[in-house]
Amino acid sequence: MTEDDRKFVADFESRVRQLMMEYQALKAENDRLNDTLKSKDQTIQQLKEKNEQLASDYESLKVAKMIQISDSEMEDAQKRITKLVREIDRCISLIDV
Repeated sequence: MTEDDRKFVADFESRVRQLMMEYQALKAENDRLNDTLKSKDQTIQQLKEKNEQLASDYESLKVAKMIQISDSEMEDAQKRITKLVREIDRCISLIDV
């Protein structure tokens, strides 16, 4: 082998080692990014589940609010009926006199 061939081989080996080191660095970064991606996917899934739970809770609260309104309306209606019954009783008592 000539001196130029040796330089070429040495240069080639050096570049191959450099490429291997870059490959290892990129592989490590890729692994780190994949781990980050998995973590973000888990977070997204948890947030989706929490969102679904909150939507369900909201619907339950809406139903409870409708029932509560119905209860208050029923109380108002009962008060009005009681008032009307008293007025009718007064009218009847005036007629009897």
